[in-house]
Amino acid sequence: MPSETEVDPDAIWFGSEDCRSEWKNIDLSAPLFADAKAGDKLVFVTSDRGPEVIMQPIIGNWGGIVLNSVDNPELFTTEGDLISITLTDQWADKLKEKGFVLQAYGVVINEIRLVTPGGDTTSIIGIGADSNNAPVEYFNLNGLRVENPSNGIFIRRQGDKVTKVVL
Repeated sequence: MPSETEVDPDAIWFGSEDCRSEWKNIDLSAPLFADAKAGDKLVFVTSDRGPEVIMQPIIGNWGGIVLNSVDNPELFTTEGDLISITLTDQWADKLKEKGFVLQAYGVVINEIRLVTPGGDTTSIIGIGADSNNAPVEYFNLNGLRVENPSNGIFIRRQGDKVTKVVL
């Protein structure tokens, strides 16, 4: 029987990457950023932050644009357990082309979201469609659609409900 956990609909990655005592990397592929644009925010949902937290997003994958929270603190916004950066045109283009790597230390990363700030309508809400009758779609943890999932952890989307399932 699959286990399910509610996931924010803006999540492009979720899990629990424990970076408290050593550097860890989270690689995200370019297709996840197909709709990225300037003004969108990359939001990192964290927990168990230690006294020294270093976030180092590498936009455009290895060899891309490195934004280090120690060297560029003005680029990072922290609100509670959320750490975010706002995309520029150049960064959005790099994400679409090459993807993204997050290096982190001193924190647990629980989720990464690509969020469009208020004012830009990216979906229609409230039409009243029944999510229970919507077709079910499965994605792997890299965000790629999987037609026949088996044995593993997948993202299950049905209508406006997104869950993590273990099959």
